[in-house]
Amino acid sequence: MIEQNETTDPVRQIREQAAEWAIKRADKPDWTDVDQAELDTWLSSSPSHMVAFLRVESAWQRVDRLRALRRPQAPQRKPTRLLKLAGVASVAVAVAVVALQGRLNPQFSVYSTPVGGHEVLKLADGSQIELNTATKLRTSLKGETRTVWLDAGEAYFQVRHDAGRPFIVYAAGHRLTDLGTKFLVRSAKERVQVTLIDGEVRFESSGVGVRGHSALMTAGDVVVATADSMSVTHHAVTKLENELGWRRGLLVFKHTTLKDAVEQFNRYNGDKISIEDPKVAQLTVDGTFRTTSTRHFAEVVQAVFGLQVRHQDRTTIISR
Repeated sequence: MIEQNETTDPVRQIREQAAEWAIKRADKPDWTDVDQAELDTWLSSSPSHMVAFLRVESAWQRVDRLRALRRPQAPQRKPTRLLKLAGVASVAVAVAVVALQGRLNPQFSVYSTPVGGHEVLKLADGSQIELNTATKLRTSLKGETRTVWLDAGEAYFQVRHDAGRPFIVYAAGHRLTDLGTKFLVRSAKERVQVTLIDGEVRFESSGVGVRGHSALMTAGDVVVATADSMSVTHHAVTKLENELGWRRGLLVFKHTTLKDAVEQFNRYNGDKISIEDPKVAQLTVDGTFRTTSTRHFAEVVQAVFGLQVRHQDRTTIISR
């Protein structure tokens, strides 16, 4: 847990704590749910904590030399105290730079949706962003660049192209630059998936510790990327549009395994579905369901496959 430093300047104290949290998360390969819960508690305790941390993250994307600082010279050796101090100093400088930018430019606008939530953002430039379930997103849309950070969840972008004001989306250590498009972005932990419905997008790595890779996407392309890898596949746009069923409150399954279908339902509902038998999880299903119809889905697979369904607390359990 990050301990508070005693200081007479509360603003400086918050900035230092934000930098410590950012360094801890970046340098800890086994970052756990407990670590994340502690960070979330600190962030939610005050709006100033969230603002400070967002500034650190943004700064980290701008300070290229942090990439070198995070790469130890000898893989078997732990980072030296001098290296850690250099990292802290770099973050401190970066925070100061972004703080100055914050005084010159408008602050971030922050949006979020709960589990099962859906929100449509209509932007002043004519663009539109739709937030899916459990999504967190930040925007900075004034100035020479329109910038969005998708911190978690899924969003559908319909961008009004403006060559003089690029529209850039950051997600999971990667950057998407719009070339006049409609695209879907899903960010989960260190993995990002981009589905391009129309137009073109330049996809490239941008985060610290992310292996360099890039692609120029055209309509029908799907990119899946992590810190270490990237794959590009191409599909018929009509097939990809099924992934946008959530905009109408629907889940569309075409030869989808029960495992994947259940994962989709669980994204939208507090009441969960569980499959006990791995072989059952590999059965495939076709159909269209409301995102909230967990019990109806369970009844359908029970009837089609002759499976057993029972309810325990807030979980529907499917088995043979």
